[in-house]
Amino acid sequence: MRSLPILLIALALLPLSDALQCKVKASSSGLPPASRQRFYNHAAHLPPVETCAPGIEYCAAFSGVDKGGAKFEAAACEDVSVKCAEEGCTATEKELPLVEGSVLMFVGHTCCCKGDMCTPPTPPPSFSPKFAGSGSGSGSGAEKPAQ
Repeated sequence: MRSLPILLIALALLPLSDALQCKVKASSSGLPPASRQRFYNHAAHLPPVETCAPGIEYCAAFSGVDKGGAKFEAAACEDVSVKCAEEGCTATEKELPLVEGSVLMFVGHTCCCKGDMCTPPTPPPSFSPKFAGSGSGSGSGAEKPAQ
């Protein structure tokens, strides 16, 4: 009987879920004015840690640029737009819906890691984005209509 309170305390300290937890981050620079305020309003309300949905096995981080040179970085649980097959980095295109009816297309790397609060690897520093139809990675940075 004496050990019952100790057992109850020990059980209370155990996590209630075995779901993966990932660090959350969102930052950007150089966004068009129409998108900038919406992004910052959204980013200000993000929690520092996300508990992933059942079945999610990886934490993911994306780092990329758009045609106009705007930079976007984010980290959280992998989701339907960012799927990880293994740990490490892969070249990725990511659409970012920032203003109703339009999205920005970012080209960069998605890096994945496995384990609670892991830190995905840093994308290769030699990354040079290639945009369809531009060849050089430079352009207007204009938003495109959502489809």
